[in-house]
Amino acid sequence: GIIAASKNKIGMHGVAYGSELISAITAFRDALSPKQENELSELLQKQIDELNKDNGPEDSLKDEPAIIAESKAKRFITQQLLPVLKASGAQIINNSWGSPSSLKEATLYWPEILKDQIIQGIVDIAKQGTLQVWAAGNHGRPDPALHAFLPHFMPELEAYWLTVVATDRNNQIADLSNYCGITANWCLAAPGVEISSSVNNNGYRSMSGTSMAAPHVTGAIALAMQRFPYMDNKQIREVILTSANNTEHLSNTAIY
Repeated sequence: GIIAASKNKIGMHGVAYGSELISAITAFRDALSPKQENELSELLQKQIDELNKDNGPEDSLKDEPAIIAESKAKRFITQQLLPVLKASGAQIINNSWGSPSSLKEATLYWPEILKDQIIQGIVDIAKQGTLQVWAAGNHGRPDPALHAFLPHFMPELEAYWLTVVATDRNNQIADLSNYCGITANWCLAAPGVEISSSVNNNGYRSMSGTSMAAPHVTGAIALAMQRFPYMDNKQIREVILTSANNTEHLSNTAIY
């Protein structure tokens, strides 16, 4: 909703309400109704029971339904979602993945992280010129979550990357928001506290978090692309970064 909701005098409208939007969900449990969640749990349990028929007691998965859910999500992302986005010609991808991984963890396990199929797919799309906008995460840390700081390890990605932290109504960093930290060179701040947006079943709800902030930046990029159609994606990104307000407390790049 924040990116492209229609300007029709109902509820709220998006920053770039005339833009084209492809919507996809990767961590869908929170979007399910209680009935759908029960159905999903039953399906996962059936799959676990089938697997356990072929496993010995030591290999039982009865207490780990998340293993199957994660595997299915990874297959969906790598085999369906990312190829569709790559083929669609999308110029911007707004990302809110909720990764808990910290900079310390990523530094320790970077060789393994780099082998991950999802990471490889994301990197591949960026290298074809698609701008990636990442919510910084809601852990109150001095650095963003994993995906937002990938250019720290892969500098060639920086030209296509933006991290977004959340601010409140007073333009102060939100209590829940991670800081720009090591992503300072490609980081922006945007409103992310008590933001009204559209939700399932034609409703609207006020929510907070960097997932509310990132779409503001994505919408602004879409408007800039409309205004400057002769610019390429790298140039548009530079316009967004260099035209942002960096006066007074907002000049603290460790935070904003």
